[in-house]
Amino acid sequence: GMIVATLAFILAAAMLLSLLKLVLQRLTRQPHVPTRTLEEHNAIRRAQYEDFQAAHSEKAKLHRAAVRERQLVDAKAKAEQLGISEGLALRSRTRTSAATPWADAQQHPVTPRQQLVTQQDEEFLRALREDQRREAKAAEVKALEAAQAAAKKAADDQAAREEAALLALRNDVETALAARDANACEISMRLPDGRSLRRRCNPNATIKHLLLLAATHGFPAARHQLVLNFPRRVLAELDSTLIAAGLGGRATVVCEERD
Repeated sequence: GMIVATLAFILAAAMLLSLLKLVLQRLTRQPHVPTRTLEEHNAIRRAQYEDFQAAHSEKAKLHRAAVRERQLVDAKAKAEQLGISEGLALRSRTRTSAATPWADAQQHPVTPRQQLVTQQDEEFLRALREDQRREAKAAEVKALEAAQAAAKKAADDQAAREEAALLALRNDVETALAARDANACEISMRLPDGRSLRRRCNPNATIKHLLLLAATHGFPAARHQLVLNFPRRVLAELDSTLIAAGLGGRATVVCEERD
C-alpha cells in the first residue's frame, strides 16, 4: 500500500511540474508580429516624419522671408528718419564692405548652412515676386476684359436705343404721311443710293415729314435736302405742306446731299 501511494504521489508531482512548465512557456512567449505590419508601421512613421520636415521647412522659410522683409522696412524707415537717402546708404555700405572685406569675414564667418539658407531665401523671394507679377498681370488682363465687355455692352445698348428710336420715328412719319381721303398726293422719292420710295401722302403733311422719311432709311436730315428736277427747285421750306409746295397730284422729289 505504501508503494502504491508513493507512486501516485510521484506521478501527481510529475504532472504538476509539466503543467507549470507549460504555463511558464506561454507566459514568456513573445507575441508574433507579422513582417508586413512592421513594414507598414515603419512606412507610416517615415511618411509622418517627412511631412513634418516639409511643413517645418516651409514654415521656417516663410518666417525667414517675413523677418527679412521686416528688417528691410525697419532699415529704410531708420534711414529716412536720419535723413540719409537710400542711395547714399548703399554707396556707404559698398565702400565699407569693399575696404574691409577681410574684417567682415573674420568677425562674421559664413558657414555652408548659412549660405544654403541665404540661397533658399533668395530663391523664395524671387519666386514670390514672380508670383506677384503674374497675379498683377492676370488682374490687369481681367480688368481689361471687363472694360471691353462693358464697352461692348454699352455700344450694344446704344445701338438698340437708336434702332428703337428710328423705328418709332418711322412709325410717326408713316402715320403723318398716311392719306386719309381721296385727295392724296402720290409722291415718289429717289434716294442717293438709287432706291425709290413711293407713298400716297396726306396733302397736309409737310416737307419735313418727307425729309424725315429719308432719314429713317439712312440719310440724315441734317446733311440732305429735297429738290425738284424740272425745273430744279430746292424744297427749303420744311414747314410747308405738300399741296402748298406744289406736290399735289403726282410728284417726284430727289433726296440729295447738301453742298
